[in-house]
Amino acid sequence: MEALILLIIMGVGLIGLAVSSALLYSTYHPKQDELNTNVDQAHRDLFFRKVKNNATRMRHALH
Repeated sequence: MEALILLIIMGVGLIGLAVSSALLYSTYHPKQDELNTNVDQAHRDLFFRKVKNNATRMRHALH
């Protein structure tokens, strides 16, 4: 019985933590429009670097 009560309390605490962190994130996070271009460019750079590294690794593995 005590374990069930403890689980319920922990679940409520986790939900509260998720809600409060989401509110903080939405309050203090910069506006998404300003970030999108930089984030997209960074993701593109990372993706193409990964593709290039994979191609190089495959080429070395084949020779």
